[in-house]
Amino acid sequence: MVLSGAVLVEEPVGGLNIVDHTVSDGTQISGGNLMILSDLRTATSSSASDPGASGIDSVMSAGVATSEKKADDGQINLGCAQDGIYDIKTTSACIVGSAMMISGANTVAPVPIGLENISGGAIFGYAKEAGAANEVIEVEVGR
Repeated sequence: MVLSGAVLVEEPVGGLNIVDHTVSDGTQISGGNLMILSDLRTATSSSASDPGASGIDSVMSAGVATSEKKADDGQINLGCAQDGIYDIKTTSACIVGSAMMISGANTVAPVPIGLENISGGAIFGYAKEAGAANEVIEVEVGR
């Protein structure tokens, strides 16, 4: 299965917790993109260079884009889901319950062993199933 972003598998009872974020007007964002915080309540799509040179703690999760945003459409706000279970591609093998971080453009990876003191904001969610590198697995976001 090839994914360009997260695909919602299960919504929490009572619906998704969606938080509004500021986004750039000139940016195209697809629904299902994994989003990171770039400033106070400002989000951008994850990219191939995440986590960046600033280190693992520099990539703070903003959630999953809930809708599409076209470039230069005048829209500067976008809702990001803070919870739910999604199918997401992992770049590294993981076990059930692994804490997952954003590892690139719409991909996740397990937090490396030895980084127990990682900021909670850098943890995107938790693996609901084991997976091999480049496999699509279920990830519970925001728990």
